[in-house]
Amino acid sequence: MNQETENTTTPTPVAPAPEKAVSAMEILEKMSESKRIIETTTTFAYDTDRKLEALVDLLTECNVITREGFEQRADQKRGLRLRGKDEEIGDKDIVWVNYEAKIEGEETPIKEDGIPVRLSANAFVFGSELIGKKPGEKFTFEKKILDNAHPKWGGKNVTYSIETLKAKAPLNGN
Repeated sequence: MNQETENTTTPTPVAPAPEKAVSAMEILEKMSESKRIIETTTTFAYDTDRKLEALVDLLTECNVITREGFEQRADQKRGLRLRGKDEEIGDKDIVWVNYEAKIEGEETPIKEDGIPVRLSANAFVFGSELIGKKPGEKFTFEKKILDNAHPKWGGKNVTYSIETLKAKAPLNGN
């Protein structure tokens, strides 16, 4: 008896190819590249700002335009207007402030002068405190740092002393 066996095989299901694992080295390279891009952009912005300041200085020295006139025209191009001293600061404004932050238990306060705070982005911890204030106003308030927000200062109180220098509002409202 001659038996022929048929060689039939059941196809083996093919598993999808595993996703490529990302190594720690690749992550570090990406982080390094991101850091380089940020540093380059920051350097470019700083350099551009210095050149613009030099140009404004030259134009004002030659009596072509006043610094205020230049700033006003630049604001118009950006869709901004300077708020008057009697106008309240709105939630979409850019506000220039001097501030001092005294952290409970720390001897040296943190101070910065003339920094812009864009309120719509809520980038600064005290941004919401500026809404309703007026340009030129000084005020103080206290806020507690969230427990998990900082390894050293979490849970501590901070006393902020703020001076609003000027505010710029969007031309289209607020």
